[in-house]
Amino acid sequence: MENYVIEFKNYVKKFKNTKIGPLNFQVEKGKTTAILGASGSGKSVVIKTMIGAISNFDGEVKVCGYSKKKRKAHLANKDISFYTQMDFSLYEMNVVTYLKNMCIVLGVNKKSINHKVDYWLDFFDLKKDAHKKIKNFSWGMQNRLSLILSLIKDTDVIILDEPGANLDSSWRNKMRNLLIDYKNRGRTIIITSHNIDEINDLIDYYVVLEKGKLVFTGTKLDLNMYAKYKMYFYEKFDYESFQKFLSGKNIKAFKYDELENSIVFATNSTKEINWIFLYLIKETTPILNLVKLPVNMDSIYKALEDNNDYQKEVTQIFQNAVPDKKSLKLAEKLEKKAKKEMEQQNLEIEDKKYYKTLENSNFSKPIENIESKELNALEDIKDKKEANNN
Repeated sequence: MENYVIEFKNYVKKFKNTKIGPLNFQVEKGKTTAILGASGSGKSVVIKTMIGAISNFDGEVKVCGYSKKKRKAHLANKDISFYTQMDFSLYEMNVVTYLKNMCIVLGVNKKSINHKVDYWLDFFDLKKDAHKKIKNFSWGMQNRLSLILSLIKDTDVIILDEPGANLDSSWRNKMRNLLIDYKNRGRTIIITSHNIDEINDLIDYYVVLEKGKLVFTGTKLDLNMYAKYKMYFYEKFDYESFQKFLSGKNIKAFKYDELENSIVFATNSTKEINWIFLYLIKETTPILNLVKLPVNMDSIYKALEDNNDYQKEVTQIFQNAVPDKKSLKLAEKLEKKAKKEMEQQNLEIEDKKYYKTLENSNFSKPIENIESKELNALEDIKDKKEANNN
């Protein structure tokens, strides 16, 4: 199997008044990918296409190496499990009979059916209700049954559509711990969730949709999303000096609330909070409380907004300066090299500030650690730009 277990290439699905796509993204083997977006963004359409519930679309979709448009598309389903909320209100049979029947339908080894049914009923605390009719289950119990149905096959690829819905906090935590175990065992997990904060530390890749369009695909580092915290103080202090200190440590500080005597700050690494503690100890400023603010779609959209501003700035620089393909390649090479060097040296410099410095150089000031060959390329760009202007 290839490194990607799921691939969407130029995917488009048209409805009467709605269009989803074009979408291009991959789900990497052994990683956890979150498909996020507001209601109506297209998440359900993407999930249904993955499992084969939607087969009429433009473009190409591959799942576990099988094209979803070919006759053998159904074979991909043997390698995947899928969870969604089901309504069992009309089911007369008891849960044991139902699960054993479904194990046969799903192709579970007959010798292991009894063990698997017993294990998962015990795990989800349904063993005492094993002979109760499913239609009499509460919504929470029905949701746990749906989860058993998605996990009992024990596949390498698991697709979960809002697994925490209708579960209380204790069961959501138990489900989260189960996903951690699956992740540590190298399973591929695709998940949608409104409670992003509960699964954020599990996510390797984000696929963000908005009104049927793909607005972002990449890692947390690519998204550059900061975690926000709110800190309360016993007494007032010199906020301006504190803010200046934070900016020097790549920690974003927001407005100081004098009424609450609190501030909100954001960081992309929990280790950076230690700098705050050291500063406050030095200044003998006691802390009343520290609260981590939840990660939600608003914080993701804010990160995307910041990233888009940066991308527009970089695009403007190179569009104004690149007159031909050869120069474009060299300029792109310079951008990649500079970014790679920043990551290797662990320089905590905001990308926008870095490229603003690059823009202000007018392609004439020397830049550290850049080979002369690439500087010459930029000089050529400058000369050609001036020639075009003349």
